[in-house]
Amino acid sequence: MLPRHVEAYRTAPDGRLFVAVRGGRVRSTEYATVWQEAREKALASEDAASPLAEVP
Repeated sequence: MLPRHVEAYRTAPDGRLFVAVRGGRVRSTEYATVWQEAREKALASEDAASPLAEVP
C-alpha cells in the first residue's frame, strides 16, 4: 500500500508521507480521529471496545 500511496500522492517537500489538506503537518487531533475510525472498521466490535491498538 505504501508504494501506491507515494506514487499517487508523492511526499511532502520535507519527506513526510502525509500532509494536512491545506499542507503542513497533520494535527494530532486529526490523526486521532482517523485512527479511531480505522480501529472501528478494522477490528471486531469486541476488540474495538477493548484497549487493543487504542493508541498508535
